Amino acid sequence: MGQCQSNPSSNSGTDDRPESLEIKIEDSISSNPNAPSSPKKEDTIKVLKGWATLGEEANAKMDYSTALHYFYMAMEGFKKIHGADSTFYIELEFLIATAKDELGRCAEALTLYQDVLSKQERIFGPDDERTLTTLNNTAWVLYENKRYEDSKAHYEKCLERKIRIFGENHNSTITTMNSLGNLYLDGFKNYPLAITYKTRALKSLSTFLGPQHPVTLSTIMNVAIITSCFTEDVMKARDLFKQALKGYEEQLGKGHNMTKTCAGNYKVFLEEHPKVKGARAELKKIKKDYP
Repeated sequence: MGQCQSNPSSNSGTDDRPESLEIKIEDSISSNPNAPSSPKKEDTIKVLKGWATLGEEANAKMDYSTALHYFYMAMEGFKKIHGADSTFYIELEFLIATAKDELGRCAEALTLYQDVLSKQERIFGPDDERTLTTLNNTAWVLYENKRYEDSKAHYEKCLERKIRIFGENHNSTITTMNSLGNLYLDGFKNYPLAITYKTRALKSLSTFLGPQHPVTLSTIMNVAIITSCFTEDVMKARDLFKQALKGYEEQLGKGHNMTKTCAGNYKVFLEEHPKVKGARAELKKIKKDYP
């Protein structure tokens, strides 16, 4: 996600919209020598879908300004044909919100996400996967806009629905758990609750991917760092560092960059907490294995 612009009001988003949609559609159809003199509805829809595809291709290349141009042309066209509550319109509005967030235009992205969310809850239902994705993204953009209480409310609502629908050990559920942990860590500075959600996500990851999966090991290391920096539970931090390093060594080997990173973090922890049980021996071993 892009970094939020300090003055989002300076970019209203109107520059992304096509100036003359009718002319652009007619030009696109008339460029086909086999096209009829009067464009049919199906020909227009084909052009609009083509623009949407061009937008997705630009999006994949991180050319978000170009993506917005094509997404807006397609969206305005579908609005004229099917209305603003059509599936195509809603999908394109979601893509526009995502592209604007990537460009750091968080306030605009938030307005669009909120509109999409309102429509999806009404049309698809609150438990639809598309609705849940937008709910999660809205929570993220609220966080970017430093509206932490609103972000928390959206994340909690999203987590409750995902647990009920997918269960605790589903990838989508784990993502939202982890996001709540980040919100408490970086937004509220509530480190005990951050660790609670991170540990909860870790438990689910261990079940979903396995305790030795690199993603699980990375989460273990992150929880160890948070625990060591923001709590006095140094023994728990030590055990987590040891667990992560052992897993990395067994799964990736001592020469892997992630293993070296984990060893470096553990080394710093041991140097800062020399009185932790076994610290001297552990530090000696790490310095030998990772000179």
